[in-house]
Amino acid sequence: SFQIEAPVYDLIAESLRPLGELRAGALANIVGEVRNGLDAITQPVRVRFQVNGATVRDTTLASLRAEQTAQLTTAVRFSAAGKHEIIMRVDDDNRIPELSENNNQQSLFVEIAPPLVREFSARPNPFTPNEDGYNDAVEFNFSTLGLSAPALRIFDVDGLAVLQEDNLHSGVFYW
Repeated sequence: SFQIEAPVYDLIAESLRPLGELRAGALANIVGEVRNGLDAITQPVRVRFQVNGATVRDTTLASLRAEQTAQLTTAVRFSAAGKHEIIMRVDDDNRIPELSENNNQQSLFVEIAPPLVREFSARPNPFTPNEDGYNDAVEFNFSTLGLSAPALRIFDVDGLAVLQEDNLHSGVFYW
């Protein structure tokens, strides 16, 4: 006689990390990795991503082979700068009996930078340096950007360089 033992599962929330820079107001990607540590799972596995307690993605993995790792990417947008918590929960509804339920969650605490402020201006726009006395000169104002040694490159409509200025020290350049 013999006895068939039930499979043993262990789903692991392996890692959680951002892709690229996280800024307030900008769309960013978060990558979570889910690993199946033991026997193959042929039933759906629920994975949920939350930002500050609100669900941003609730998805299902159809199955996972033994020792298989699945990578899930989810888009998030942080409406405000400051500290935020991102959580990925695997088998969030506890439908799959596992060897350990203690490894089903990853948390990531991030500090979100304020949105970029674009305070560069070029006036008039467009400028037409054709010597007709109208919009022949342009003012580039980059004084509020806080750059230590800005450089300026101007190209014509065909993409050919017309002007190259390095280490501009005042915050305004006239051409």
